[in-house]
Amino acid sequence: MKPHTGWTSVTNRARVLAGIADNHHVRIRDIAARCRLNQYRIDPGRVLRHPAEAGLTVASLPAMPVEAEAEHHGAPRPAVSPGAG
Repeated sequence: MKPHTGWTSVTNRARVLAGIADNHHVRIRDIAARCRLNQYRIDPGRVLRHPAEAGLTVASLPAMPVEAEAEHHGAPRPAVSPGAG
């Protein structure tokens, strides 16, 4: 099988969740020992791959929770252009 060389942030999150599921009293340092440390470079102009975020860029991600909260409270949704950033 060919090794994966793309972006895989879900993998470490899954490891953390698995560590907590295995032992609800696990210490953070023990979880960290199970997960390797990664370094990431952020490309703000990179378009997200998932269909639910089609056309959005990495730079637009920080605005998403604000928009969701505004929608929840009936405020008009701020416009986010796909190339914003």
